[in-house]
Formats: sequence, structure tokens, C-alpha cells
Amino acid sequence: MSENELIRGRFFTQSCTYYGLRSHKEIKQCLSAYDELDSTGISVTQKFLTKEYNSGFRMSNLSHLVWDVYDREYRKTLKLDSWGMQYFTAMTKTLIIDYLPRYGVENEDDVRSMISRSIDVSGLVPSLVEIA
Repeated sequence: MSENELIRGRFFTQSCTYYGLRSHKEIKQCLSAYDELDSTGISVTQKFLTKEYNSGFRMSNLSHLVWDVYDREYRKTLKLDSWGMQYFTAMTKTLIIDYLPRYGVENEDDVRSMISRSIDVSGLVPSLVEIA
């Protein structure tokens, strides 16, 4: 019997498991937050993509594309259970601050490439490498 077994048995009987994003629905909810107005009455989407926002674009519109790119290129390939928020928010910030304002939201193939590149630079893949 280990010296801490009685303590573990008495006090650590329950556990909680935390997950990152695991579905299209969860991604859409997170992207919708970028479309919500803040205390100044402006959303993040509106601030960085003013012209597109005024034409009806919302970050949540990209939820299917984001899920599809993540699911096909990363989740299945790397056998990931979930997408950590650290990497999701890094991807979204890169996308909304850098790529989309520079290259636009009109061409779906271009947006798909921008999403993929944003996931690459988020640090998701390098974080899975371990030193032997």
C-alpha cells in the first residue's frame, strides 16, 4: 500500500475531464462570440472586417469551413480528441487580424487555405511533438 493511498481513496474520488472543441456546433458558438457587440457597440468582426461586416459577413459564417479544415487536415490525421481553446483562439486571431482583411472572404478556396495556414501558425502541430 502506498503512503498516500488512504488520502487518495478518501478525498480524490471524483474527477472532471476538460475538453477543447469537439464539434461544428461548438466552433460555431465560439466564432459567434466574435460577431457579438461589445460595450462600445462594435464587434471584433466589425472592427477588423468593416466592409465585409457591412455586407453581411459574420465570423460564424465560416464555422462549416473551419470545422471541415480542422476535421480533415488535423483532427483525423493527428487523431485528436479535441481542439484546445489556446490553439483555436490563436487560429481565429490570425485569421481575423491578418489573413481575412488582407485577402478577403469572397473566394471559398482561398478562405479554406487561410484557415489551414492559420491553424498551422497557431502552434497546434508543434505542440504535439515530444522530445524522446
